[in-house]
Amino acid sequence: MSPPTTPFNLKTTLQGILGATMKSAVNAFLAGQGQEDYVYNAHSYLEVKSLVNNLSAPGTIHINPNDVAAFADTLNISYLSALKSVLVHEIGHAQYATSDLTAYSGDPAKMADWCYQREGEAAAFAFKVTTELVATGGYLSVAGPPSMPDLYSVMVAAV
Repeated sequence: MSPPTTPFNLKTTLQGILGATMKSAVNAFLAGQGQEDYVYNAHSYLEVKSLVNNLSAPGTIHINPNDVAAFADTLNISYLSALKSVLVHEIGHAQYATSDLTAYSGDPAKMADWCYQREGEAAAFAFKVTTELVATGGYLSVAGPPSMPDLYSVMVAAV
């Protein structure tokens, strides 16, 4: 799949999945200097020295269109569905900005805990959004690692 590179609007892109949790989160994100209009970041990890898709202060979500396209291909879903999943995950990070924007201390012994906490919070937020969406007849993938790209069914089985 060839990813688009045109700018997109956060609220317009997330239209249709803005349940109570997501509306509140998006409004809080935008109120905290979050950007509403985005341009794709097609730089590589080495060029930007950060994750391919990530949240950085003060409210910028970096999206790599090639990463989103690969995610869409892996799950055999549309690019827009994959983009929504990634955005919900990144907005989840924004909900926990106090801890998620705290820099890694550099202590290798604390690396796993630092990473698991951040990614767990974002996944839990995405799970809550998807659970609300499923209750109204919709569905959204809960973005996970390459070995488990859609965490929703795994999380449902665990609760």
